[in-house]
Amino acid sequence: MAIPSIMKLPITTMTLTTMSLTTMTLAITMTSVSSAVLLSSAVLLSSGAVHAQDAARDDILRMRDGQTLRKIEIVSENLDTVTYKNGSKEESAASRDVLEAVYAASDEVGERARFAADNGEFSRAANLYQEIADRSSREPAKAWAAFWAARNLFFAAAGDEGLAQTAASTLATWIGKNSEHRLLPLALETQGQALITAGKADEAQKAYQALGKIAADKDLGSMWVARGKFGEAQALVGAGKFADARTAFVAASATLSAESADNREAANLAVAAKTGEGECYLAEKRNKEAQDYFRRMQSNAGDDAMLIAAARCGEAHAILEEGLAKNDLKSVRRAQALLAEVSATDASDGDASPKAAYLLAQSILALGEEKEGKDFQKRAKSMLQDIVDNYGASRWAARARSLLKS
Repeated sequence: MAIPSIMKLPITTMTLTTMSLTTMTLAITMTSVSSAVLLSSAVLLSSGAVHAQDAARDDILRMRDGQTLRKIEIVSENLDTVTYKNGSKEESAASRDVLEAVYAASDEVGERARFAADNGEFSRAANLYQEIADRSSREPAKAWAAFWAARNLFFAAAGDEGLAQTAASTLATWIGKNSEHRLLPLALETQGQALITAGKADEAQKAYQALGKIAADKDLGSMWVARGKFGEAQALVGAGKFADARTAFVAASATLSAESADNREAANLAVAAKTGEGECYLAEKRNKEAQDYFRRMQSNAGDDAMLIAAARCGEAHAILEEGLAKNDLKSVRRAQALLAEVSATDASDGDASPKAAYLLAQSILALGEEKEGKDFQKRAKSMLQDIVDNYGASRWAARARSLLKS
């Protein structure tokens, strides 16, 4: 599958969309982009040079246990197993043990690509991956590159409904051709995100339900089951079905209850799901109930620093929304003080710090020069740029980029 040439994006730095609750999962899945975007402008080689790379069969498999398999030829990537040739011998690895696959690309090129992705150059990444898909003579490499082209096309959409729909359609084509591929769960998750951005929440819900079914049927583990439930919750928020969304967020949290406390990804998703419950109240403009929810969340957090920070930040968010809605400067100042405290003291490296900084900047812009002084825009932009620079993979970096652009 190839992105038609008329859809190729200009090579410019593009930003993510101004996200609502429906794009919360980006904070979790952007880690996958950073770790798997492995090619950069160095792949803009002649067709012969690309085929020379293919001929080298110098593929790499990076495993979750830290092992790296080099000088191999990847034969296929399926949901169950990844098959590869090690010399003349054909071997395999369980797909769930594979962190990433790299097709005939050097680490140096991968580093450049990661740097580009961290700087939001998603249009460049989409074009470069499509270049690889178009030129590669190997079917496994073509499928791999075509997926990352489509995924980066979604990120490049930056809230553009038309481009997000194109990404969703491109992913649907890829899914149809690769229904047993190792990357299928991530493709379904990304398709759901693209459909939400395109304003098609009902279709997004179906994509996430398909993800949950495949995760259960193929025994992909509780993380993928939970990600399906979490995505379904986001789709329900997008459809305005907030009570059902809260139920789905609770289901995502419950699915993760058996995960090890050392599982960072599971911990992040569990906190995001609990936060999602409270943010449903905010989406409904039920700010007082949101405050009560986040206070209870903090009371029940025990010594979980990430959960405490998320709860405090959620409470401040609810106070801020109530203050802005009622033009209550005292409440706004109270919220700003709480947000500043969270931003300064949160050591959990979770979602709370960038969220607090973003809401602070947003509140400064909302109050304007009369209440914040002549340098209000400069101060707010400085905060937003700091989020982009230091929390580039978070959902708040996406919002910050959008505000900086406006």
